[in-house]
Amino acid sequence: MIFYTCITNDYDWVPDAYYDPSCRYVCFHDGSIETQKAPWEYVLLEETEECFVRKSYHPKHLPHHYFDEGEFTVWIDASYPITKEFVEFSRELMEEFDFTIQIHPDERTLFAEFNKLCTYGFSDYSEIIEMAKLMHSRGYRGEYYNQTINCVLWRKLTPEVIKWCNTWRDWYMGGVNRDQISSSMAEYLVPECKINRIPLQINLSNSGRKKEYIQSYPITKPKNKDIVDLQNSLHQIFGFKDLVKNIIDKTVDNIPHEYGDSVKDLVVFTCVTNNYDEFPEDSYYDPDVRYVCFHDGKMDTTVGAWEYVELDLDIEDPRDFAFYVKANPHEFFPKGTHTVWIDGCFKLTKDFIENSRTSFPFSVLRHGSKFSFLDELLEGYTCAFYSRQCVMNFMERLGETDYDFKKYASPQCTIIWRTLTDEQREFDQAWYTWGGGEFNRDTIPFDVARQLTGIEPEFYDNRDDCGIELGFFNKVGRKGKHPQRGKFDQYMTANNLLKKLQPITKLNPRLYAKYDKHWFYMRHYGIID
Repeated sequence: MIFYTCITNDYDWVPDAYYDPSCRYVCFHDGSIETQKAPWEYVLLEETEECFVRKSYHPKHLPHHYFDEGEFTVWIDASYPITKEFVEFSRELMEEFDFTIQIHPDERTLFAEFNKLCTYGFSDYSEIIEMAKLMHSRGYRGEYYNQTINCVLWRKLTPEVIKWCNTWRDWYMGGVNRDQISSSMAEYLVPECKINRIPLQINLSNSGRKKEYIQSYPITKPKNKDIVDLQNSLHQIFGFKDLVKNIIDKTVDNIPHEYGDSVKDLVVFTCVTNNYDEFPEDSYYDPDVRYVCFHDGKMDTTVGAWEYVELDLDIEDPRDFAFYVKANPHEFFPKGTHTVWIDGCFKLTKDFIENSRTSFPFSVLRHGSKFSFLDELLEGYTCAFYSRQCVMNFMERLGETDYDFKKYASPQCTIIWRTLTDEQREFDQAWYTWGGGEFNRDTIPFDVARQLTGIEPEFYDNRDDCGIELGFFNKVGRKGKHPQRGKFDQYMTANNLLKKLQPITKLNPRLYAKYDKHWFYMRHYGIID
């Protein structure tokens, strides 16, 4: 068994190593270090690569250039000591596996890793995009990325492992100056090389590094726009389907969120399932705005300037499918993105876009009828959107919280403006928790999230001020009807339901339920003639 490392540019101290006489200890170097420390054999590198980082990686990537086929090698970064326990653990691995690699504790996505390269000055935008395009041309998808930490590599030099190593080196030398992404490409391109993955075995804080990592480019504090530009470019290369629930949650910390008086970077998005909506053909599309429509494969994808993204979510109910997208924009777009949800049936206007630019970080419409809590509840109940049992289950849960029914704010969730921050994620997760499943409406759950999180949106008290003509008769693209999960005759028990709920809500139905059974919508949904 051969333990080996490499030091260039006097980057590390020669590490301490427990000596096992049955093992070899080899330290490659470029002449910048002292070569007396035992038990190491010192080998002067003959590589002419000018970049000392890429030079130091040559033995790491290509052990078969220095050792014989069939030998078992253990690469370890020179910053870490070799202990007796580590030697014994390595021997156990050698007996069972030809190739073992450690799982990175950060578990970054591909997009987070690219983002770190750019923001830390390891690579620039053009290098990243060039490599991303090349990866995509070979069929690589973002979802394939399983981040490793390559400070230790246990490899028996079999033909399959050697092929993997050659591929790793080729992609590293032709790509960015960090080797995690290129090792993932090697794993993708050489599937016959079977890799054993294990949790991290090295104490990362126990490092004897002498110098800081040398960046390829100056480090500048990234602006939110730069982050979004990079992510948008990666979106275009790899496709949105690769990105679902796999964006950059674990990217660089403390990304600045710059709202200002006017926001230029906008994403307008919607979701259409079961062919529920179609886009009005005379809508206005701003060339500086992205328009993204998620769907389930059942709609016309040729209308307008939309990017159509078919999703394969494990959600059978079309309403629940669409609500997942609506309530969870942080699963589909990078942190810091200025997003605007809009129901797909409305005609888009220039005024809508201009008004949107000043509606961040978080705004929503106020319902035109300014419903009380009970009026909102009754609209869904009398139209059979949800069952009586569903209402009781929901209300019993809600009654156990500090929710104040008298302070219902009457949101209308047709349009929602959100900048994707950690705080917004907290709100959206609460909204989804309360709005998913049987309770087949999202307005009351939205207000529950508002009250229970304490995160307050700005309200358009006059909803027409947003620049979109709203209201029932302006849903010009609506083709379907809201799904109904209750009994069609349950409207006849509405008064009884309110009495049942009074101990929970503390609301007198005569004072807080003035909207008379929502006759218009009941006719529309076929409840009454």
